[in-house]
Amino acid sequence: MSNTNTLLSERMTDAPLVSIIIPVYNVSAYLTQCLESVAGQTYQKLDIILIDDGSTDDSGSICDRFASCDARIRVFHTENRGISAARNLGIEEARGEYIMFVDSDDWIELNAVETLLEAAVRNNSLITAAHCVDEFVGVTQTIPNSYETERIFEGKNLLNAFANGNPRHVAWNKLFVADCFSKYRFPEGHVYEDVFTTWRIMREIADNGSSVTVVPSILYHYRVRKGSVSRDVTYRELKDAWRAYRTKLEGLIECKNTLLPECFNQIARVWKHYCGFQHEEKKQAKSLISEMSEFSRTYLRYVKNGDFPKHTKLICSISRVDSPFIIKAYSVAHRFRDAFKKKRIVYYD
Repeated sequence: MSNTNTLLSERMTDAPLVSIIIPVYNVSAYLTQCLESVAGQTYQKLDIILIDDGSTDDSGSICDRFASCDARIRVFHTENRGISAARNLGIEEARGEYIMFVDSDDWIELNAVETLLEAAVRNNSLITAAHCVDEFVGVTQTIPNSYETERIFEGKNLLNAFANGNPRHVAWNKLFVADCFSKYRFPEGHVYEDVFTTWRIMREIADNGSSVTVVPSILYHYRVRKGSVSRDVTYRELKDAWRAYRTKLEGLIECKNTLLPECFNQIARVWKHYCGFQHEEKKQAKSLISEMSEFSRTYLRYVKNGDFPKHTKLICSISRVDSPFIIKAYSVAHRFRDAFKKKRIVYYD
């Protein structure tokens, strides 16, 4: 592979092809901004794959319009199967030596690919991650834990950094060597697909002695919408989140001091929203809550005697018993608390 000094000065035909995979579903209000930011990249050797996941608005026609004007864009219209299936189809169709994911309601800086690719080649890293910001209506919030200088992680240091959230577990702020997905796909039929998947890739990179680079630049803009998973809380979402974070803990068990609080936060979320479940969902939740109680009993002594946040110790202690009365009391208490702590921030529709 070329070194960094020659990569961007070589003829474009000799430079690596980068596949950008964009799942699209009913985002006509935001899609044009996304596609313009991708098509306008300073690095032009792109394979842009749009997966129209059964959109019922004008998103499909917007994809076709961009493809008719840009030979680098390929559009696949499918029935609605979810973001994991759309990404997996994009991986199968990707032609590039590198793969990048962009969500169709977000946008990237015009030098995003160039910046990430330069660092990837210079450091021979299998993944290169950028910093990102959350975009609300009229408000941009910087994600915490951003590094001020470029950082390269390997082995145990990589797993510790990943467990601490930088690089983050999301797929969409990263440039991957395509071979990272030779064995892995996103789980179809589940949300929190990134949590299920990225730790496995990080684990393999760490075990194989390869590296991950985090650049200090803010290159990704994540639009926070009312309809996103982080806003709409359902029993299915809560169940998938718990299973994803527990699996991540089990796969990165040497980082349990960092990852256990994440798991107990997911238990707290289930308890918090319990009173909002439908009758059938409460019946389904019984086995889930029992599973969480067993988990809490397993780690009770370890958490009680360890250096963990007070909230983690509290949730571990009370959740070891799956009493519906305690769960309801916790849920009601949080409803009252949230009623007095409404955030004065406007989400995108």
